[in-house]
Amino acid sequence: IAAAIKQKASLETLILNFEECKNITEKGIADLSDSLKDIFSLKNIELNFTSCQTTDRALMSINKALSSLKELKTLSLNMRNSDKLSDLAVNNLNETLGKLNKLESCFLRFRGCKWLSPKMTTEL
Repeated sequence: IAAAIKQKASLETLILNFEECKNITEKGIADLSDSLKDIFSLKNIELNFTSCQTTDRALMSINKALSSLKELKTLSLNMRNSDKLSDLAVNNLNETLGKLNKLESCFLRFRGCKWLSPKMTTEL
């Protein structure tokens, strides 16, 4: 998927659904994230990692990619039931999103992430 995305330099919208994909790895998410960093035309992203084995390192890879997407207008990131995420990674994401000046709409879902504090999920 990452290689195919890299070839689409003018891509404006990306929707990927990995719901309940237990075999997706940190490296797979990092490769995907790396491919997004160079698609400066991306304006709309929807990523669904519900019930995947998503880790802090994976979310930080996504975060790094998002920080380079200055034209991003809408983001939907669903990581429900990702039981390996901590407040640190989500807080870093929150800081990055605050710096995306063109972001108009942002939907984040972290329900069921047992390592996130209640304070973190209410502050998003």
